[in-house]
Amino acid sequence: MEESEKIDIELIKNIKLFEDIQAQKNIFLNLFTEIANQFSQSILIQAFVNSKGTKVSQGINLENCPYQVLDIFRDFDRNNGYNIRILNWWGHGLYILIQFGKNTAENHKTDIEIKFKEFNVGLASNAYDYKEILSSNQTLDSINLINHIKEFDGLLIFNKIPYNQSVENLKFDLLEKIKFILDK
Repeated sequence: MEESEKIDIELIKNIKLFEDIQAQKNIFLNLFTEIANQFSQSILIQAFVNSKGTKVSQGINLENCPYQVLDIFRDFDRNNGYNIRILNWWGHGLYILIQFGKNTAENHKTDIEIKFKEFNVGLASNAYDYKEILSSNQTLDSINLINHIKEFDGLLIFNKIPYNQSVENLKFDLLEKIKFILDK
């Protein structure tokens, strides 16, 4: 096989991979948009008065991989903020992350401990260092809850969501998880 034929075969493989990634990206962007549309600002304000609504976004280079995000509440204030983020990170997984500002976490720590006992604590000083955050296998409990709030001036918890289901079932599961989080 000539060198030019090898290059053509590699190019065709790369194009196919790119098309597959684009198709997967579009599935999640559409899914996240459908979910976001389920939560009007009036619903969100009932759950968190400082809500700034929902936002679907995407990027191409999170640790060299594309990603899609759905943010709910969008208040990232280090003291009083609250955000729910669903992150689909190509090659790494699908996650739901909940970020609490320091005061928000302090004021609700008993409820957080009870409600989110199946979540892991994200152990990273930067709330956007997903590689570090998602490497934690430390389940939320009263001790690491208090320590995390002190050490990181807030709280970031997460839960991995399996892909092994249809898009409709995944949508249903994500909506149920969000409603569970919003339920007081």
